[in-house]
Amino acid sequence: NAVSALRYMGFSNEVDAMHQVNKIIYAKENSNIIQQASLLEKPLCRDKFVALERAELLDILKKDIVEDIYLNVSITALTQTAQGVDVLLSDEELNGHYKAVIGADGISSVVRKLGFPAINLVDLGVTNWRWVCEYQTENVQPTYLLGNNSVFLAYPISFNRLYCYAHQQDVMNHFGNKEEAKS
Repeated sequence: NAVSALRYMGFSNEVDAMHQVNKIIYAKENSNIIQQASLLEKPLCRDKFVALERAELLDILKKDIVEDIYLNVSITALTQTAQGVDVLLSDEELNGHYKAVIGADGISSVVRKLGFPAINLVDLGVTNWRWVCEYQTENVQPTYLLGNNSVFLAYPISFNRLYCYAHQQDVMNHFGNKEEAKS
């Protein structure tokens, strides 16, 4: 979906230059492969599977529009149309029609609430961790290690950087820092 949105916004050249992966590997905790899925064959080959670091994405998105970036302005309403999004902002002079709205405002996202008001977040009782580390990724494809109550993902985002994600089922909130756990 993100690749389609970036192409729609005119960033096809940038997408084509991003780090591409060719398959996804699903394995048990002990690394024994359960299944592999080629991203170059049907039904998954609709577009490239790419990755990049957040700073690189922000650089792409702000390319040629730095003078049109406004700080301390908030979105007050969104209306999706077939041609894009009608947006009302706290600075009414900026109200208008835009090709896309990108919400990167966290777990309590105002953009998500305005764009999808009927969808509420659900606590799945999972605690997760994410990080990026230096690692030679020449022969690395995205790999999920699946446990009974846990998942670990290693996903190459460049020739020498690896995005890692781990989660653990945590219904009792042993790993999190939710307010409920304090009582």
